[in-house]
Amino acid sequence: MTAVIVCAEPVWAQRDSSLAMGLAVSRTDPTDARASSTVEPGLLIRLRRTNGFGFAMGLSWFSTVARTTVAGQQETLGKLNIRPVLFGASYGRQFSGVKWDVSLVGGYAFVNIRDTGRAKRAYETALDARDVGLRASGTLAWRTNFSLWREIGHRWGVLASVGYLGVQPEVATRTSAGTFRERVNAGSVVTTVGVAYGIF
Repeated sequence: MTAVIVCAEPVWAQRDSSLAMGLAVSRTDPTDARASSTVEPGLLIRLRRTNGFGFAMGLSWFSTVARTTVAGQQETLGKLNIRPVLFGASYGRQFSGVKWDVSLVGGYAFVNIRDTGRAKRAYETALDARDVGLRASGTLAWRTNFSLWREIGHRWGVLASVGYLGVQPEVATRTSAGTFRERVNAGSVVTTVGVAYGIF
C-alpha cells in the first residue's frame, strides 16, 4: 500500500478544530497508455487557516506499471514507485460550510523501479542481450489541484479533489548489448475523496 498524504490545501476543516485527520482514496490515471491506473488509500491531513493565499505542500505518492517497446512488441518494464515532495502556494475561499481551494506546487520526485522479469526475458529473446538490469532516476515534478471541502458537523468533514501531476522519470535498461534510456511519461490526473475528523 502506498501512502497518499493530502495536505496541500489547508482549509477551515471544522469550525471547532485546528487539525483534522482521516482517510482518503486516490485514483491516479496516467495520460500515457504505456502506464497503468492505480487506486490507493492513504492518510488525509487538513490544517485550519483563513481565506486567501497560503502555503501548500503535497506528497502525491503512487505506483504505476511502466511499459516499453522491444523489437516492435510492447513489454512491461517494471513497477515504478514515484514519491514526489512538492511545495508551493494555494488560494481558498470559505462559503458557509463549503471551502474551495486551488493550488500549484512543484519539487522533486524520488523514483525507483521494481523489475518484474518480463523486460529481462524480452531483451534476451528479441535482442539476445544478457545481464539486463533496470534503474530509474528521480526527476522534477509539479502538480495543480482543485479541491472542495464540506463540513458535516463540528468535527467531521469530507473532501473531493481533482488535479494533474506532471512527472517524467527516466528509466535506464542496461544490457550486454548497450544501455537503453527512456523517459516514462507518468503525468497523471489524480482524483481524491476522503473524510476527516477534527482532533483539536
